[in-house]
Amino acid sequence: MLNKGLPIEFDSAGDQDEVSELERFPIRTLALEKRRGSFEEVNLGYHKLRAIAEAMRCLHCERRQG
Repeated sequence: MLNKGLPIEFDSAGDQDEVSELERFPIRTLALEKRRGSFEEVNLGYHKLRAIAEAMRCLHCERRQG
């Protein structure tokens, strides 16, 4: 897949038995000066590749320790 936007870094794939906590990607938002006096959407969502990476984060709560 060709990325036409800003460079995106992904963590390398780890061991399937190893659970590591990954931070969420920040969601793009409309600049403050553009928000004032407009009805444009503030949360602009994820870039396509970041959305895929976010969807791939492990959500198996039973595998977490703590």
